[in-house]
Amino acid sequence: MSHSLGVLFDNAADAIFIAEKASGIILDANKAASQLLHLPHEKIVGMHQSQLHPEKDTKIFTKHQKELDRTDLTVPLEWKVVCSDGSEIPVEIMASQIDYDGKQCMMGIFRDISLRKQAEQDLLQKNRDNAFLTSFSYKLADSSSKDIIKDFTLPCIKKHTNALYAHFAAYDASHNTLAIKHFEADNAFLNTIIKIGGKKIFSTSYPVDKEDYQLFMSGEIKVLHSLSELTSGVIQKKIDEAIRKVTGFEYFIGIPQIDSGNLYGITVLAFKKNQSLPSIDLLKSYSSILSISLRKNITEQNLIQSEEKFRNLLELAPEAFYHGDSEGNIIAVNEKAIELTEYSREELISMPISKLFSQDTLNENPLRHDLLQRGETITRERRIITKTGNVVLVEMKSKMMPDGRLQCFMNDITERKKAEQTLIQSEDRLESIVNESPFPIAIANDSNEKILYWSRSAKKCSDIHQSTLRNGINWLTQMPIIEKSY
Repeated sequence: MSHSLGVLFDNAADAIFIAEKASGIILDANKAASQLLHLPHEKIVGMHQSQLHPEKDTKIFTKHQKELDRTDLTVPLEWKVVCSDGSEIPVEIMASQIDYDGKQCMMGIFRDISLRKQAEQDLLQKNRDNAFLTSFSYKLADSSSKDIIKDFTLPCIKKHTNALYAHFAAYDASHNTLAIKHFEADNAFLNTIIKIGGKKIFSTSYPVDKEDYQLFMSGEIKVLHSLSELTSGVIQKKIDEAIRKVTGFEYFIGIPQIDSGNLYGITVLAFKKNQSLPSIDLLKSYSSILSISLRKNITEQNLIQSEEKFRNLLELAPEAFYHGDSEGNIIAVNEKAIELTEYSREELISMPISKLFSQDTLNENPLRHDLLQRGETITRERRIITKTGNVVLVEMKSKMMPDGRLQCFMNDITERKKAEQTLIQSEDRLESIVNESPFPIAIANDSNEKILYWSRSAKKCSDIHQSTLRNGINWLTQMPIIEKSY
């Protein structure tokens, strides 16, 4: 390798490994490779290339190796590498065959895509959380159960967060105590806990000192590591240790339910050490929605009318809510609507909902009253204009009630659109890199082997027009010089 190429190799931003094709032994690696694996260069050289990846993925390695043996193309793959500490990092690998010091070798360029994968995962999880909170609000509003915690809220939050155990402890202000009232867990966990601590453990009552009360009233989500700590020592340490040893419980998250200066209780979720914990935003939103419901159920002895309950729950819903009369005038809104439009509640009430949109928006994307009158729910992306003149992109869901009144939910999707655009730009950058690659690259449908995309270099390998291939020609029979990409 010449001096100039050696400088490029050593200082490349991506990790590069060169392995002998026949033996699979790594002959060379650059600085970025050492940084990726947390291993010095001398430790990497001499390793077998399969040692870079998790042992459980040996089938993937074998399949990819066979694919490389069958083609002269650069073969892309998303996989994982194992660091010196045993941790696994997602990478994007571009592998190709090269001649290195007179030997047939494989060169793999490994790009760390941890941040991209995490961003994608965070976006997906946030969307799932928002969908859960919206559905949770609606169903809670429609619930006719006399015990919403036992019958609805505790099973819902346990399922959505994948908690192994959940309980609700009600607060008794007269005695400054919390008492477990409801619990939710699989029978195996319940039987284990009962066997160790007895049935009385599920009716444990424990004191709340001044410091804990102030912490609860601040709304802080508390993460503890033992039942004994959670219950201020009422559940003895030896029982706590025995339960955690058998169940594997490592984290106990306490979520206070407070509203209007009152503490109603604590929801507790238990997780194992290797589980992903729910976001604080999700738990706080859940707590807010549950708290308002608890306040209504405690302060009112009889069931309130469904419309009243719906209105109160929507005040803390994650989406802006507008209730309009049959003429299209707003007659009720929630706090999120006030925040979104920057108008006060008094300004919004009796305002035509059409005033929130520009004339261009109304002309180009009108509300389909014909579909609403048929009972359909309409979901549209529209732009609203706030009181200060800001333009906000929202997802608007509209539904006409049997009495002709209109209900609309609006969700600010500005950040979501920005995130989507960022992902698109990232994909475009990747496509540009692939397109400019000197190696021919073709991407095909795995099930029918039809070409979906090919780079400029790949076009030069065949005189068959790209549009002809996309119209159904089997690329393996028409392009013998290009083998199937993995």
